[in-house]
Amino acid sequence: MAWLVRGCLEWRRVGLDPPAVVKEATQRYRADEDYLQDWIDERCVLDPYTESPASKLYENFSEWYVLRINKNSKKTPSQRAFGQMLSKRFKREKHGTYIYYGIDCDEVIDEQDHGQRSFD
Repeated sequence: MAWLVRGCLEWRRVGLDPPAVVKEATQRYRADEDYLQDWIDERCVLDPYTESPASKLYENFSEWYVLRINKNSKKTPSQRAFGQMLSKRFKREKHGTYIYYGIDCDEVIDEQDHGQRSFD
C-alpha cells in the first residue's frame, strides 16, 4: 500500500511524464490533425501589417474546409469555434466586428481546381 501512496504523491508533485516516444507521437498526431494550420499554409498571407475581418476569414476557411476536409463528412466548425482557434494564433480586436491582425486571404476558390490558389 505504501507504493500506492508514494506513487500518488509523486504524481501530484510532477504529474505524468510520458516517455519521449509517446510525446513525439502526440506531436506528430497534433500536427497531422491541425487543419487550421493547413488552411493558413494553403490559403493565407501572413503579414504583421495586414488586418482582416473575421467574417472574411471564416468564409474563406469554410469554403476551403468543405473542399479539403469535409470529404469525410465532418461538420464544418462553427464561426465561434473558428474564432477561438484563430485567436490563439493571431491578435484579435473588436471594432463593431472582430478584426484579426497579421493574417489575410484574398484568394478566390475555384472548385474545379479542387481549392487550389487562384488570385483575382
